[in-house]
Amino acid sequence: MGIGKNVAKRRDAMQMTRQELAARLGVDVETLELWEREELPFGQAPGDSPAGADRLSPGDSPASAGSFSPECGPAGAWTERAAWALETTADYLERLEDYGDEWDDHGERCLAEHMYQYVRRKALSGDMAQTLRILPLMRKYHGKQVRKGRDGDIPYIVHPLTIACQCFALGVADDEIIPVALLHDVVEDCGVTLEELPVTDAVRAALEELTFYKMDGESKAEAKARYYAAIQKDRVAMLVKAMDRCNNVSTMAMCFSREKMLEYIEETLRYVVPLIDRLKKRFPEYEKACFQLKYHILGVVESLRHVLTQELG
Repeated sequence: MGIGKNVAKRRDAMQMTRQELAARLGVDVETLELWEREELPFGQAPGDSPAGADRLSPGDSPASAGSFSPECGPAGAWTERAAWALETTADYLERLEDYGDEWDDHGERCLAEHMYQYVRRKALSGDMAQTLRILPLMRKYHGKQVRKGRDGDIPYIVHPLTIACQCFALGVADDEIIPVALLHDVVEDCGVTLEELPVTDAVRAALEELTFYKMDGESKAEAKARYYAAIQKDRVAMLVKAMDRCNNVSTMAMCFSREKMLEYIEETLRYVVPLIDRLKKRFPEYEKACFQLKYHILGVVESLRHVLTQELG
């Protein structure tokens, strides 16, 4: 039985329609039907040649994506791609099955999985080996952690994945920035040490600066001042901190008290906005990203501060 028929069998066992699976995989129903009937190689779109078919859904083989060596030839490379696609598709469908009704079009778990696969595909196409190694570790470290949301608890991994996706959207993603974005909270929140992380020295250095802690005898205000001063030593730490705060201010109204929001707003205006200005000045290549981040952050915090101060009198 070929890969397409295996996928069809699994889909039928889960009582999932072609329309539903096609939506999950980001392809049209006609393409999925051709895959299942094995009239088109799995992962290849109509009109593609096997050598150009590097758009496997939901995952691609890091060993063969975009590579057809003379030794193995197109057929051999395609066989490797098909085997990888079968494995990752089965894994994907099992996660859909495990989550059951929680996997609806608006569910946070569905959003997290789509972002995970998006980051993975971008990393594959960009030859980002470190990111590909870190992605499953990030999911393992954060595990079943949740954070507060408007409609209840949501998977914590939505946060680092959102930052990673934003890096790609703003055109500032590389194989140092994305791993730092994905792991920026694990040392502080998951009981993981920097030495345990299988990352480069550059990534480890950025993660060290992004990990907040209080020294003996140090006040919270003193710790914050030291923390933000240290972040300025590292280009990647500066950028990821700005991305992190952009996402956090966008969601703070769902999980912070009014007093906590005001405190967070003041910290943002005192430390993070100047940090973005320094990043822009020192690294002009981030000018557009810095503009977008600062514009969004100020739009949220100034509006919220105005409303909250009015309400508190």
